[in-house]
Amino acid sequence: MNQAARFPVVPGTADHKPFAVVDIGSNSVRMVVYESLKRAALPIFNEKVLCGLGRGVGVGGRLDPKAADLALHTLRRYAALADAMGVGALEAVATAAIRDSADGLDFVARVRKTCGIDVRVLSGAEEGYFSALGVAAAIPGAHGVVGDLGGGSLELVALENGEPGDSTTLPLGSLQFVDGMPSASRVDEILRGSAGLPSWQGRTLYCVGGVWRALARIHIRQRHAPLQIVHEYRVKAAEFAELAHVLANLSPGSLAALEGVPSRRADAVPVGALVMERLIATLKPVDLVFCGYGLREGLVQSHLPLEEQQRDPFLAFCEDEALRSLRFGAHVDEVLAWLAPVLGAPDEGALRLRRGASLLSELAWRGHSDYRAEQALVRILHAPFVGIGHRGRALVALAVYERYRGDPDFVMAGEARKLLDEREIDRAMTLGKILNLAHTLSGGAPGLLPRTQLTLTADALVLTLPSELADFAGEVVQKRHNGLARHLEVEPTTVIAN
Repeated sequence: MNQAARFPVVPGTADHKPFAVVDIGSNSVRMVVYESLKRAALPIFNEKVLCGLGRGVGVGGRLDPKAADLALHTLRRYAALADAMGVGALEAVATAAIRDSADGLDFVARVRKTCGIDVRVLSGAEEGYFSALGVAAAIPGAHGVVGDLGGGSLELVALENGEPGDSTTLPLGSLQFVDGMPSASRVDEILRGSAGLPSWQGRTLYCVGGVWRALARIHIRQRHAPLQIVHEYRVKAAEFAELAHVLANLSPGSLAALEGVPSRRADAVPVGALVMERLIATLKPVDLVFCGYGLREGLVQSHLPLEEQQRDPFLAFCEDEALRSLRFGAHVDEVLAWLAPVLGAPDEGALRLRRGASLLSELAWRGHSDYRAEQALVRILHAPFVGIGHRGRALVALAVYERYRGDPDFVMAGEARKLLDEREIDRAMTLGKILNLAHTLSGGAPGLLPRTQLTLTADALVLTLPSELADFAGEVVQKRHNGLARHLEVEPTTVIAN
């Protein structure tokens, strides 16, 4: 097959077709197809093949012929899949293995000739920029240093309140050391070669890359963390450095026996752990934050219109879910205005969580009535959204769980509560009970709540309805009203206004 590139890189602004990113890395070749080009887009297809293009390449070396053939075969499959899936646009990028090898551009030409895919070879600075942009897309306002460890290189990029800044690329990828494990002094020597690193000391380190995510999974399992999700997993750097030191010195047999070490990553874990340990010693961060977003998501973000880029990723996900799960017209703003007199004026962070819980409060209505609470809790705890940490995720999940009157003894609810303090648990329960009352009173129909009022005084929770809506204050509404009042330790009062 000899053809021109058949996939546009960027679709039109009105194009709602799937958008694909092909990432030709030093270790793996991956294609991710997103539902469309939008904020918080979900992957509808995600596949990678460990081709090992960067193994033994170094600077100026040549690609291993078998690895190149496997990568080419994989890319032909991806091109065919993209056609079959109706992909509207596809962006293919290559990183360290291709840019550093003597025959990298020859490989790119073969890809275009046999697959019809144009490949953009990223410089180290570009690779770091898009990885940092991906982190910022997932954690708006992130401030610190992004470290993206791949098979061929380590990219370090400053993040200034969500904006990528200065960067450096270092030959510390897990496939760089084919002759065996490097010494700590060798890693330190390479790190010292970047003169700008001392100016980044003390900042939060945002960790990107499959090997480092594997380290995080090990730590999560060893700590028996309540929520085993890597994205926005936060840990003290000094604590993690101890684990990294142990992992860097384990034998292959001991590594294989560890829970949480994927077999395909086992060979790279010691090098990744050593680089992490020495990087912590150099940058002296207080905290590490592991991020599930990186290069591919940064590329997606770069193609979004500015207005779409600036949308809150957590709320964008919740809004999409609400559209999928709504029974009635959207009335989230009515709900938020109705509950404000009881919960008080929120700060920006609390308002996001309230809005997210309100948007997700109809999440489980299609499920079996005996299991809606459990389904909602698990779906929110395990949802693929970003822009919210583990604590916020648990608070929203428990609020919606309470909205469905979930059993407090459910094991997953107990695990979620472990992530919160008593004040946060109370906030979640209060929010959930008010959402339950709001949905019960209005039946989910828009336009009714603004004609009623819920207020909290020193000794009473007052539900006020106009006389023409008196019939809405039925037995079940009174039951929900009474339950919320008991939780708030006040008396329930219903007023029918003339």
